[in-house]
Amino acid sequence: EIGVNKPRFEGWDSVSLPEFNIITDNLPYEDNSLDEVYWSHVIEHIPYCHIESIVGGIYNKLEDGGKFRTVCPDMRKMAEAYINDDVSQFDRSKNHWGSLSLRDIYPKLGVGGMFMAQIIGSERKDGGECFLTSPDGDVYGVVSHVAGWDYEMLKNLLYLVGFSKVERTKIETKDPHQQDGQLCVNAYK
Repeated sequence: EIGVNKPRFEGWDSVSLPEFNIITDNLPYEDNSLDEVYWSHVIEHIPYCHIESIVGGIYNKLEDGGKFRTVCPDMRKMAEAYINDDVSQFDRSKNHWGSLSLRDIYPKLGVGGMFMAQIIGSERKDGGECFLTSPDGDVYGVVSHVAGWDYEMLKNLLYLVGFSKVERTKIETKDPHQQDGQLCVNAYK
C-alpha cells in the first residue's frame, strides 16, 4: 500500500510518504513481484508531469494479472457540484474530497473557491507536501492537491502505461474513506 505509515491489511507491506519520495524514488520491490498495489488519495498530490512514469513504475512491479487499485476524489463529481452551485457537496461528511475547501478563503469565495481548493489548493503554513517558495527559499505557503482526476483521464493513463483491463468500481470495505465522491478504479496487468 502506498501512502500509509504501516500496513492496514494482513500480509501487506506499506511505502510511507514523505519518507519515500514517490517522484524521485523507485518502489523498493523487484519487477513482476507484486500481486496487488493499492493507493488511496495519493494520485491527486502528484503533478501531471510525473504521473506517467510513476504509474508505469507501479505497472512494472506488478506480476502478470496483478491488480492496481486507485481511490481519489472524483473531479467530475466536484465539477457537477460546481456547475450546479451545490455548496453542500463540499461537506467532508458527504464527499471525501479533502477539508481545504472549508478553510481559509475558499468558502468565502463561494462554490468556485471551494472547487478550486480541491484541484490546486494552497495554505499559509510551514508544514506540507509541496512548498511555495521564493528564489531565496522563503516559504509562502504549501500546496496539497495538484491534480484532478475523472474516470476517462485515469483510464487513459492506465492503458497508456500498459494495463490490459481497467474498470470503475464501487467503494470497497478496505477503502479508508467511505463517503461518496470517490473515484474507484481497478487496473490489471
